[in-house]
Amino acid sequence: GNVTNNAQLIAPSYTTNYLAKFSSTTNTLVNSVIYDDGTNVGIGTSTDSGILNLYKSGNETQLKLRSNAGSTNSVIYFTTATSGYKGYIAYDTTSNSIRFGTNSTADRMIIDSSGNLITTVNSTSPTLSTNKTMTFELTSDLLLKIKVRGSDGTTRSTSLVLA
Repeated sequence: GNVTNNAQLIAPSYTTNYLAKFSSTTNTLVNSVIYDDGTNVGIGTSTDSGILNLYKSGNETQLKLRSNAGSTNSVIYFTTATSGYKGYIAYDTTSNSIRFGTNSTADRMIIDSSGNLITTVNSTSPTLSTNKTMTFELTSDLLLKIKVRGSDGTTRSTSLVLA
């Protein structure tokens, strides 16, 4: 809400290194959940080390990457200061697949919308018929079935008995 002429701002008393925020309930500045010690930033925590730390007590902590455009990919890049990106994890919203790249190259591994693992990518728009895929299926407590589709489109499989 807006601060009116009748509201009194009380002198803040917040903890060092915590970003202050305005509380419309008390009309004062209070601690937020953001901690900044000048080197590292913590959201929900002040005790971890690392450039960015996220913490939420309870069962689940989520980090969401969201675009306001419906067909935009979400990407996490791993970079160095001198040589640009070295790898990435990307969610492709067109094919509903997760893509992994390493060593500054194109996709190295893709998990497609059906859960198939594509481990060799030969083009910028890989399909199961032109790329090798590998799937694992645990058919019982002791039997693992492995299927591999080669670049010729032929699927071969074998089963392993687990000891």
